[in-house]
Amino acid sequence: MARINLYSLVGAGDIFAAGLTGSEFYSQLSAAKPDEEIELHIHSDGGDALDGMMMANVLSDHKGRKVAVIDGTCASAATFAAMACDTVKMRASALMMIHGAWSDASGQPDKLREKADQLDKVITAMRPLYERRNVPSAKIDAWMASQETWFTAAEAKAEGLIDEIIELPAMPDPKAQARRRSKTASRAQASRRGKAMDGKEVRSKLGLAEAATARDVRKALKAYMAEGKDGDEEKNALARAVAEMDEESETDAGKALVSSQAAQSPEALALVEKLTARVQSTESELFFAKAERLADRQTAKEYLTLTGGNYENAMKLLAKLQKPGNQTSALARSMFGGGDPMGGTQTQDDGENVKPSANRRYLLTQCSLADKAKALAASKNITLEAATYEIARKHPELARRPQ
Repeated sequence: MARINLYSLVGAGDIFAAGLTGSEFYSQLSAAKPDEEIELHIHSDGGDALDGMMMANVLSDHKGRKVAVIDGTCASAATFAAMACDTVKMRASALMMIHGAWSDASGQPDKLREKADQLDKVITAMRPLYERRNVPSAKIDAWMASQETWFTAAEAKAEGLIDEIIELPAMPDPKAQARRRSKTASRAQASRRGKAMDGKEVRSKLGLAEAATARDVRKALKAYMAEGKDGDEEKNALARAVAEMDEESETDAGKALVSSQAAQSPEALALVEKLTARVQSTESELFFAKAERLADRQTAKEYLTLTGGNYENAMKLLAKLQKPGNQTSALARSMFGGGDPMGGTQTQDDGENVKPSANRRYLLTQCSLADKAKALAASKNITLEAATYEIARKHPELARRPQ
């Protein structure tokens, strides 16, 4: 398809010096193949009637299909080329104008009568262009007698001057855009980290029953991480799945509470579900925005898992443990630490309390473990997690909590 733009006046000379002449238009048309489709885009106030007629005539001779697209204004002599096309399309916000031939002639009566006869002949030559669109003669007579007749796209179509109105595209729905962005982000995230495990798969992997609670899952995760049977990638995937389960469990608990009170009001329940999802999403975004100033996103998720999905406690833990020279991950710390890592008096699995001084000594021990793990990871080109596990197996005294 070849495109020609008529985005200027029609013709040349003193009045239409910047216009497109009929011969220039023919040169552009000749550049297309004999049977190639032509798309003529028009935005023109018109101009010289004779140049306009030549444009219409050479278009009629072209063997290929001709389509006119009125992009802005199609007035006076510019309408001739449009009428010569097989199909005329007009944008909803465009305008068309038709009028009879006119002249600014001056002089003696004989000269003016001669000019009037010439204008009548121009009108006679113009009529077939509009008759080609099956416009009734009475309509054409009225247009030729008028000084100017303007048409909107709808009016032009009603008169048979165009075939199709090009409507403006609808404004995008902000909610639909947000949903598309969310789906795109979710697909990209899923492609980066593979298919996420659901709750049933997590419990099965950890050797738990389907009815196991979130607390049981977290305890089983600690034991699984300490075993060192699987690779880092599989362990990280399981940790991510547990973190996501914790986020979902909080939302589900809130839904259950409201559902019991709003069972008779589906509208209220739908509103609560919408607000709950929005709050959950906002809280998660704020947590990770702050957490990623201290550690990478994966480490932040591990801390969130260890604190049972409690954003406030996870942030405190990050601020306390993610300091220079003390950069082991949350899972590595929990694997050897036991109890509550938030500080103060801690409780071991056997229920005994450990004094704050013991906590500080334990933290120093873990710093030593962290340094050894970093060195091993660099020398063997393995992850910090893998190095931590290897050192813990060889040097259990570093992992043992003081009594």
